[in-house]
Amino acid sequence: MVMTRACVAVVVVLCACEQADPRAEAPAPAPAVSAASPTAPEAAPSQDGWAYNPIGKRDPYRPFFPTEPPGPDACQQDPLQCFAVEQLALRGVVWGERPRALLEDPSGGSHVVEIGSYVGNSWGRVTHIESGSVVVTEEYLDGHEALVVHPIRLRLDPLG
Repeated sequence: MVMTRACVAVVVVLCACEQADPRAEAPAPAPAVSAASPTAPEAAPSQDGWAYNPIGKRDPYRPFFPTEPPGPDACQQDPLQCFAVEQLALRGVVWGERPRALLEDPSGGSHVVEIGSYVGNSWGRVTHIESGSVVVTEEYLDGHEALVVHPIRLRLDPLG
C-alpha cells in the first residue's frame, strides 16, 4: 500500500515536469510607457520586447546604509554629525519622561540629545541613556556584506 502511494506520487511529479516550457512561448509585449508623462524616460525595448523603467524603484547599486560621511549641509543642520563619536564628551544626563543627555563637541558647543538622535559622522544613533552613560550605536556593512553593529559608550566624567 505504501509502495503504491509512493509510485503514484512519483508519476504525478514526472507528469507535472513534462508540461510545456513557458519560455518557449512568444514573449509578452512590453508595457507601454506613457508619452504624456514628462518624467518618464524613454526606455527602448530590447530584441526580446522587454523594457525597464526605473521610476519609483530603488537604485540597486546604492547601499542600504549610508557609507559616506555627511556633507557640509548635514553639518549645518546637525553639528553633531560633523565629529566622530569618540570626539564628543558626555557632560550631563537629565531624567524625566524622556531622558536626555548633554554632549559637548571639540569646539566647546553643547548639544542636547535623546534616544534616536543622530550622533557622529558615521550615522550613529543614541540607543540608550543611562544614569552615567550614553550608548551610540553605529551600523555598517563589512567587506563580506554582513551587518556590523558597533555600540560606543560615552561615560560621564565624575571629575567634571
